[in-house]
Amino acid sequence: MRLVAPAFAFILTLLAACTSASGTRSMPDTALAAGSNRAFSHEVTTTAAPDAVWALWTDASTWSQWDKGLKSASHKGPMAAGSIGQIMPLSGPASKFTVEALVPGQSYRFTTDLPLAKLTVTREIIGTSPTRFRHDVRFSGLMASFWASRFGPGFRAALPPTMNTLARLAEER
Repeated sequence: MRLVAPAFAFILTLLAACTSASGTRSMPDTALAAGSNRAFSHEVTTTAAPDAVWALWTDASTWSQWDKGLKSASHKGPMAAGSIGQIMPLSGPASKFTVEALVPGQSYRFTTDLPLAKLTVTREIIGTSPTRFRHDVRFSGLMASFWASRFGPGFRAALPPTMNTLARLAEER
């Protein structure tokens, strides 16, 4: 029962995020993030300084400002490898994430456990003049294909407008 409750909570969280990203919220028409539903990425170029993008990316309290599928996000202390945070979607229960790796000012990777799978998000500054940044998403593990087929399309559709909003907010800083 201990494994079932967190798994069920995460499933509800993903359903809520996917629903809000794939049709019930108003989003501009845009291409899907590049790749497959199992592994995809999107890259944006902005006039914002790399530090402005990095500041928004590593301050979980700002995530709901640029990711419209989130009610809130939190992280205790500064982001560092091994640290833990929480994401609260617009509807549904919260889910935990763990920072797996971090290179200050350049990139970090976090994971969320799924039943028999893992969702990995990597965020990286890939250019500084002008600033270019990329967001990668990957489903892995025994049930990766299942989760990717359920949530990949919605996540791929939501990623480009989410990153465009992040770029705009970074430019305003």
